[in-house]
Amino acid sequence: MKHKKYFWGIFFIALGAFALLLKYDFIEADLTSLIDYWPVIFILWGLAIIAKDTIFRPIVSSLTAIFIVLLIISFFQYIFNDDHFRIELSDSYSSSYSYNIDDSLETASLEFDSGLGTFQIGGTTVQLFEAKSKTKDLRYDFDVYQSNKRANIDLSLEGKDEINSSFENLVEMRLNKKPVWDLELNLGASKAEVDLSEYKIKNLEINSGASTLNVKLGDQHSLTYVTGNIGVVKLNLAIPQNSGCRVKFNQFMISKDLDGFIKVRDGVYETRDYELSENKIIMDFEGGVSTFNVTRY
Repeated sequence: MKHKKYFWGIFFIALGAFALLLKYDFIEADLTSLIDYWPVIFILWGLAIIAKDTIFRPIVSSLTAIFIVLLIISFFQYIFNDDHFRIELSDSYSSSYSYNIDDSLETASLEFDSGLGTFQIGGTTVQLFEAKSKTKDLRYDFDVYQSNKRANIDLSLEGKDEINSSFENLVEMRLNKKPVWDLELNLGASKAEVDLSEYKIKNLEINSGASTLNVKLGDQHSLTYVTGNIGVVKLNLAIPQNSGCRVKFNQFMISKDLDGFIKVRDGVYETRDYELSENKIIMDFEGGVSTFNVTRY
């Protein structure tokens, strides 16, 4: 029991200390490379067993606690650090997907369902939808259902709950700018660059775990709804200067930077020009611990 006290005591002290030092930039080190050394945990656990009932056990317990804290920090640095955010999709892809546009189409929806990976949406196409993926040991299901003047597109990763860091999962998508779009993005631990400024977006739903998401919205549609259920996420949103915006948060803990917003009531913020704006963006987010930044361009 005494050794458990050593472990948890050192663990929480180290976690709090490192969090404060990083928050106030006393430490600027990049710890992301530590992720590759996670098997050291097993070595430390082995030493703890060998050192049981010896004077070295508290030392090993303390080192184990500190190493686990460093691993946790390195993971979140990797997820949240923009310096590591790179979409590198070359000309050689595993698969490509596309669907021709029908001149009668007025609305379309895209449901993208994936897990751990790097994703990009942006740019236009003469097709209704086109995507390219670069994957290793993974496969996507692609389905399109068209009825009357609407098309529903579903791009879903097979076995997404089984993937891990050894898999490669890069996807690039382009949309046609003619129809009014409803988008649903279901992502795991991911990095995504989503530029929707050229599209008519009516609804955007984001469901994500531990991710870094950069999203740019446009003013091609007069009213855009953005909803999300997010976990430990860093979400950077860019919205047009001429669009009024309202944001509502229902989250356990959130760090926010809202450029040009005023607080209306608890958890609700609006741009000063919201009521008078011809184009409006209404956002509603639920989730856990998040960093939320909104800028205007």
